[in-house]
Amino acid sequence: MKSSSRLFPVRLMRAEVLGTCTEDTYLIKPNNSPDKQVEIAVTHLVPMDIKSDQAPRPALILLHGSYQNRYFWYSPQGEGVATRLLDHFDVWLMEARGHGLSPVNQHYADNSLLDYARYDIPAVNAFVAEKTGTKPYWLGHNEGVTSLLFALASGSLLQESALAVIGLGSPWAVPGWMKLPFVGQLQKLLLRGYHRQSDRGPEPESAQLVAMHRAEQTLFASLGMSLGKDFWSQLGSSGIPLHWLGSEAEFVLQNKKLQRIIGENKSLSDKLNGMAGCLHLHASDEVDVVCQLLLARLNMECSSRGQDSDLLSAREATSTT
Repeated sequence: MKSSSRLFPVRLMRAEVLGTCTEDTYLIKPNNSPDKQVEIAVTHLVPMDIKSDQAPRPALILLHGSYQNRYFWYSPQGEGVATRLLDHFDVWLMEARGHGLSPVNQHYADNSLLDYARYDIPAVNAFVAEKTGTKPYWLGHNEGVTSLLFALASGSLLQESALAVIGLGSPWAVPGWMKLPFVGQLQKLLLRGYHRQSDRGPEPESAQLVAMHRAEQTLFASLGMSLGKDFWSQLGSSGIPLHWLGSEAEFVLQNKKLQRIIGENKSLSDKLNGMAGCLHLHASDEVDVVCQLLLARLNMECSSRGQDSDLLSAREATSTT
């Protein structure tokens, strides 16, 4: 079968109707990581009533957190943030290695957030940019945000390839007792390759990913140390704007250095308190708040670039921040 990309092998693996839109899932094979078996599922949501002469919408890629897949962003019936955003964005969804429609790769137990950051995120970004002809925005939740931060700090996601990264939830969230030294490595030995946590979502996670995430947050560790670079310096000089959505209480819990980098690039609402721990963004009130904060934030992003944006009226943007 002929690839639908000039970059690497890509095939359309499924096309189904989902409520008022179609769900087209591509399987991309970047061949850019040590594990050559890795394939990443990228789903494109397309409104069924879209007109051929309609003005192009900004591309937005959604990346779920740990133990999740694309259905974090919308239900199988088509209700949720992803489908609600179709009025304003060209929506794409990335599923991490071994999650959802992304096949379990050969070295699945060794998958890590660094693999996502160094290999998978830039490949998906390049694919979406090729298909849409525009530089995408990214929206990540919890560990999805962490992967995006690693991609920025490592230089895998460059200023000339993406417009902005928006975080929802918390990039680092580990219970207090898990911060004891060596707990992460001990847990990796006990997990035997993968770990399930049904209260967080339907997908298993690799032992390596869980252990790395824990090790980053032990009492004597430093966030971002897995990168092997000055993480915070690299992140601050990436050149790609970093935004954050959440409540004031959740923002206070973020790392101090991350707070400084985000600065005023945040949109807050008390209605999102506890959002970091929610399983699905399907409830109508949560969906409305997330959509409004995102539209307000990106409306400001466009304004700061000197661009006109009709994503949200100025009055609506002011009322949601």
